[in-house]
Amino acid sequence: MMNLESAQEKVREKLFATNPDIPASFKFDFGDKVIFVDNRVSPPEINREDQEADCTIHLTLEDLHELLDGKLSPVTAFTTGKMRIDGDMGVAMRLSALFA
Repeated sequence: MMNLESAQEKVREKLFATNPDIPASFKFDFGDKVIFVDNRVSPPEINREDQEADCTIHLTLEDLHELLDGKLSPVTAFTTGKMRIDGDMGVAMRLSALFA
């Protein structure tokens, strides 16, 4: 089971590996905790502060782990209700590069 610290590090690794063209902020919201990413700055700022974001992705930490490892596709997560998106859907669509 992935903890918040390892999830944050995995998001950081994926961002640097894929370098997606997403000039926006987004956060993964796990209910009681978040991982916030500001990709408008270089290098991207990644922290666990619950800040206003252009796009918020609601899911469990375990589902994020499966997405990042390629065991769960973003489309499946969204259509089965494992993932809910608030805000800019264009940002969410571009995030698929992280889950490849």
